[in-house]
Amino acid sequence: MVENWMSAAVGEKCTISSEAAIFLQYPTSKDNMHLSRLQILCGELKLATWMQRNRKKYDKVNIEAKDIQRLFLNFVRVHIRADFVRMSDCDFDHLWCQGSPAMASTQDGRLTVSVSHCCVCVCVVVYTRRIC
Repeated sequence: MVENWMSAAVGEKCTISSEAAIFLQYPTSKDNMHLSRLQILCGELKLATWMQRNRKKYDKVNIEAKDIQRLFLNFVRVHIRADFVRMSDCDFDHLWCQGSPAMASTQDGRLTVSVSHCCVCVCVVVYTRRIC
């Protein structure tokens, strides 16, 4: 499930092995932005998994796969929004507005984040860049 979503996000088939997830041994890619996007997604996935693991261990909460998935998608949305504010338009478009389908799109200074997983949920949020 995660591999399919990440493959769509980076725009090419990718297989995430335990070595890639734990030891950061990612597959080689022709485009550095694909690799960057994959590394960001793997980092957010590890954080979501770790946080849910801690909830189960310390708070004695029952955790299901959808809980990890929901937290992971939230982390990705927040990461995209933060990059939208901090990166130049060109760099942001090259990082996040690629793939099939793209995870984000920009038009007239507005950001649209489209995060979907396994055709179960689609979240579209529109943000406007504030110019000070």
